[in-house]
Amino acid sequence: MKSNAINRKAANEQPSHRQQPSLPLKGIKIGIPAAFSVDPCPSYIKYIWNKAAKSLAEKGGADLVIVPTSIITPTSIKASLSSYYVLACAEASSNLARYDGLRYGPSYHQFSIANTDLLHQNNKVKQGNVTDTITNCETSDAALENDAANTIDDDLSLVVKQQYSATRAKGFGPEVIRRIIAGAAVLSSDRFHTHYEAAAKQRVILRREFDAAFNSIGTETDSFSGVDVMLVPTCLSLPCRIMENVDEEESNMNMLSSDVMTVPLSLAGLPTMSLPVKLAKEDHAKSDSTKNNVCYDNIVKSLGLQVFGPPMSEDLVMKVSSFIYKYDA
Repeated sequence: MKSNAINRKAANEQPSHRQQPSLPLKGIKIGIPAAFSVDPCPSYIKYIWNKAAKSLAEKGGADLVIVPTSIITPTSIKASLSSYYVLACAEASSNLARYDGLRYGPSYHQFSIANTDLLHQNNKVKQGNVTDTITNCETSDAALENDAANTIDDDLSLVVKQQYSATRAKGFGPEVIRRIIAGAAVLSSDRFHTHYEAAAKQRVILRREFDAAFNSIGTETDSFSGVDVMLVPTCLSLPCRIMENVDEEESNMNMLSSDVMTVPLSLAGLPTMSLPVKLAKEDHAKSDSTKNNVCYDNIVKSLGLQVFGPPMSEDLVMKVSSFIYKYDA
């Protein structure tokens, strides 16, 4: 009887997981950058954003910190969209120039093979005519030989250009071709300083602002001491309906503008993980998303959020993302 009483007493003294839940994110400072709360951000996106942040604080024990606009400015976030596409198109135009069908990439030369055989025959005839002319005239004029060599080179150059055109026309899609043309434009002599250099400077400014947010370097406010990771939405809109009739040009512009949440992180070279967050039925009503049939009559079940941190912080980013996915995804 005495031993049973001691066992019951010891069991009552053991800590209960329900009474003292583990806080795996305790001590981690998660930033909510105010600069990412742009004007087009819908109410249901903000609601899910706040819901996930509260879950990190209440269930994970993380410390939520608002990153002020004096650290990460809205101007830099908005300017990063145009800067990213200038730099991306310039790099695409430079890197994809090597895909000529000879050294890199598939070779589409069905049009140039026949032309090559024909040109070889023509070149033999031209060489024979030049030889006959030299023999008949009993002269070794170098000008005639140079003219013949130049004619052959011009013909072969035409064949190579035709092969380049056939390879790139069939190997590249419309979006790739669009970026190559845009990149060639911004790398031209009259646009290099005004477009490419300006975008490169904006990239440096954005990196410095993120470094200040993570390392609290160069901050003017004593109340802000830096954060470990940040949490922002992945996109500002819902996915399109399947087979929805939309204007292609308008759709492309909308997709480009939706990248305003992901482009700054790519431009700054920060490790990022995007993950879905559940959108329950009660969330549709609380977020006022069904007034304009925004969430397609509760068909959309989740929205995307992304966690990102400073360079070389992949482990911490995955830890916070795994917690969100476990409790909210």
